[in-house]
Order: sequence, then structure tokens, then C-alpha cells
Amino acid sequence: MKQVDEYGDRALTADPNNLSVLMTMSRTIAENPPADPAARNTAMDKALGYVQRAQKVAKPDNTTDTEWQGTQSRMHGVLGLVYFNKSQWPEAGTEFAEYLKANPSDGLGQYRYGATVYTQLQTTLATLQQVNTEARQAQAAQADEIKMNYYAEKLVSLNTEFETRRDVTIDAMAKALAIGGPFATQARTIIEPLYKQKNKDSLEGLDPFILAKKAELAALAPVAPVAAPTARTGGR
Repeated sequence: MKQVDEYGDRALTADPNNLSVLMTMSRTIAENPPADPAARNTAMDKALGYVQRAQKVAKPDNTTDTEWQGTQSRMHGVLGLVYFNKSQWPEAGTEFAEYLKANPSDGLGQYRYGATVYTQLQTTLATLQQVNTEARQAQAAQADEIKMNYYAEKLVSLNTEFETRRDVTIDAMAKALAIGGPFATQARTIIEPLYKQKNKDSLEGLDPFILAKKAELAALAPVAPVAAPTARTGGR
């Protein structure tokens, strides 16, 4: 990793706007986070600086619009991973969602996106349980109508937030499982209790749901262009 840093520093000293180097450095650091929390945070800040610099680089003259869109999409993926490693879940979720618009068949990306939203879902659930407890206590204490209406509205809002995040997590994990990869066990661990919670404590229909996601992803895959017929020379 030290050699990579030294290479990047030398290359960027010669050309501070070298997009290829900026992207390589940010991605390499983001994909190899240190185990130590302090070192990890320092490394992710460095990766974040690289990709933010890359975002400011103007489109090269010899780059097509399609290629440039692909580059922008990869930047979202790297940003998502950096924020993921920094435990900045809302920012990570936003970047992964943007990345997956152009790269829906990235199984690891789908898993990371699902894990990001799942982490936020757990926070929502904890808040929902706390507010529900407070509402029950207020009711037992015969709180006034204004206070009880506040709790009722808060619970509706939190329930909606929970269900939205639950469904996004289920969708992302189903896609990750449809694509397949070493993250399948973790994806199953996350999706099954959420699917059961949504479907009356039953896993019936989960595997067909995953197969449907596989078909959905296959339909999004680019179709190979049909070769133009070659002209016959001579013959009949």
C-alpha cells in the first residue's frame, strides 16, 4: 500500500488532474481499509479527497459521452464505499443508489447498498420502539390530546420510514442473491427475517422473488448488436 501511495503522489505531482491516477488511488484505498479505526478514518479521508478531486476534472476531449458517464458512475461507487467505510450511512446509501442505476448487475454493490440501508433500518427500528414506549407511558399518565397526537403522528412517520427501508433492503439483498457471490450467506441472514416480517412470518415466495429479480436484472443487460449480413459473392 505504501508503494501505491508513493506512486500516486509522484504521478499527481507531475499532473494534479490525472483522472486515471485519482480514480485508481481512491478505489485502491477504499477497497483496502486498515483494520485500526483511526488509521481507517485517515485513509478514507485521503480516498475521499482523491475522488472529490476527480469529480472536478473536466471531461477529456478524447472521451466519449458514454465513457464519461461510466466514469461518473464509478465515482459514485467509490464514494459509496468510502462513506461505507466511514460509517456515514446516509451518504453511502445515496452514492450506492446512484452507482447502481448504471451498474445493477454488480452483486457486491447491491449487497453493500442493502447493508447500508439495513444499518439505517436498525436505527429507525430502535427509535420506533423508543417512541412507542414513550407513547404508552404518556397514555398511562393520561397525557393531553396534543401530546398524544404528536406521538401518533411520529409513530406513523417512523412506521413508514421503517417499511420503506425494509423494502429497499429486501430488494437489494434479493438482487445480490440473484447475482450470487461470496456475500450470499450474509445476504440471506439479512433478508430472511425482513421478508418474514413483511409476509406474516413466512418465507414462502422468497426464492421465487429472488428468481424474479434475476430475470429483472437479465432484462436490463445490454443486448449484443446483431451483425449485419455479409454480401454473398457469386453462388446462387
